Amino acid sequence: MHYYLSTYVGAGTSLDPYRALGADQPGAGAIDLRPDPTVLAGRCLLGMPIRQDPVGARYFGDDPRVVLSNQIRARLGNDLGLTLAESRFDAIALELLTDHARTDGTRWKPLRPERTTGRWRIYLGDVLVDLPRVAGGATITEDWNCADSASLTCDLTWTEIVGTSWGIVSNAAKISGNVTENVARADSDLASDDHYAQATISSFTNGASPLDGDVIARKDGTATQTFYLWQGRIDLFVYRLFKDVAGSFTQLGSDVAEIPTAGDIIKLQCDGSTIKGYRNGTEKISATDTAIVDNLRCGIRGYCGGAAQDVVLDDWSAADLAAAATHKGLHLLGVGH
Repeated sequence: MHYYLSTYVGAGTSLDPYRALGADQPGAGAIDLRPDPTVLAGRCLLGMPIRQDPVGARYFGDDPRVVLSNQIRARLGNDLGLTLAESRFDAIALELLTDHARTDGTRWKPLRPERTTGRWRIYLGDVLVDLPRVAGGATITEDWNCADSASLTCDLTWTEIVGTSWGIVSNAAKISGNVTENVARADSDLASDDHYAQATISSFTNGASPLDGDVIARKDGTATQTFYLWQGRIDLFVYRLFKDVAGSFTQLGSDVAEIPTAGDIIKLQCDGSTIKGYRNGTEKISATDTAIVDNLRCGIRGYCGGAAQDVVLDDWSAADLAAAATHKGLHLLGVGH
């Protein structure tokens, strides 16, 4: 991997999301260091498999263990408005996401350990940091095996927070016609914000307009459009991972160049600061992001931009991740000394 401090491009919409400049390269990854993910301004750490210096980005080399010069460290600190203590790039990344993170909105939020493993992991196109953490939940399901209805409520109570076009058709959730974006949440709290949501893309009718079927996780009980999103973008033949903060979309990593197919099981997993997308049980992308925490609900999303298009989701479920044994004490920042 080649490592950078980069900027963002895009309009923050679902069709033109904020994305790291350079992250369109297959296999690239980014860690958002914007204090406010709803605006374009700000920086990110970027990892790219092939060196291709983005305009205005700072380059740190291709060895995560490299010791950065005092001049480069000072420039990086100046760009982010802080003073760095570590000198190795991987240790600096960990320092940024722990010591310099904040929960008051003035900076990015802190890194959190994975619930299932208890480990601190940072993904930047690949695993950058993987350290031991020294320091039962609920399952909900929905199969929509109820009478056809303009509402999704069946086994669970559902609320549509964007659009009103999801409905039950032939024992599944369906949107159709030129209805653009529709988001619905299941109004049942899980026990933890470390959880997953999954569904089957049962069928679809594609066309030239945008079309996708998605699952969402870490949604709260309000109308605010804030959640993580794993998307099967049917018209573009790709899968994509996003965060949506108050209606502003940021893509996490690059496109997964696989064609969504009827019968695909899509799964979104949030585990600490590790966000993953799965297709048919196989992990397709991993990203580190700290923007959305504490929200306990999950749901579905779809975008249907053409009059003759539709997408059908079925066999939805969400569940807490199993908790790992805990013991306290992360102080491995010394890897940079």
